[in-house]
Amino acid sequence: MTIAVIGAGASGMMAALTAAETPENKILLFERQARVGRKLAVTGNGRCNLTNRDIQDANFYFSDAPKTADGILKAFQAKDTLHFFENAGLLMKEREGGLIYPYSDQAQSVVNALLQ
Repeated sequence: MTIAVIGAGASGMMAALTAAETPENKILLFERQARVGRKLAVTGNGRCNLTNRDIQDANFYFSDAPKTADGILKAFQAKDTLHFFENAGLLMKEREGGLIYPYSDQAQSVVNALLQ
């Protein structure tokens, strides 16, 4: 199956990688910017907070659709994020409050892991 993913930001790259886990899929990733992951490379003052181990439900978020946010957080939890990036070869560290960052403290490390 050919799958087109439009937008090579964090979500687009993760979607493309997940779809590529099925060997017969052909993935086309489209991005209008000059390079993929451009915004991701500067997120969090260039450090990129990947997730928070301590936040597991929508009560911690402000949203117009709290049930939707809660469903998303339950479907893809912090442990799933950690597993995804571990499989991508990214070394991570945990800071006070359950904050998870790339070990390098550089958001570009996240982009590089996704590109690999």
